[in-house]
Amino acid sequence: MSTWGYVVETAGSAAEAIAHLEASSRPFDAVLSDVGLPDRDGYALLQEIVVRHPNLRVVLMTGYAEQRVISRCRQQGIPVLYKPFSMRALSRALSSERREEIGMSSLAVGEVCQTGEKRKE
Repeated sequence: MSTWGYVVETAGSAAEAIAHLEASSRPFDAVLSDVGLPDRDGYALLQEIVVRHPNLRVVLMTGYAEQRVISRCRQQGIPVLYKPFSMRALSRALSSERREEIGMSSLAVGEVCQTGEKRKE
């Protein structure tokens, strides 16, 4: 992601991701989160982000098909990537103006929530 001009910060849990978002002196452009997090699922993190940062782009990823989460995300226009996914799919998810046009693609799961901030030049 750094090759695209993003400064990446990582968090090991949803609580840590929220703390990064709240403590940052510069706004984040996007959050990339796994659905499987140690302290709550990625959808719960998504809901908290939507309340606190309604204009922040969120992309969820999963290595297994959890239909409940995927259905909820689709209803809200939130992209969900399936692991392993291509860098092209991630790029499209992060930059898409209309989230519903992204479609679903493959991807790989880790237990880390990643937040990315694009450098302002």
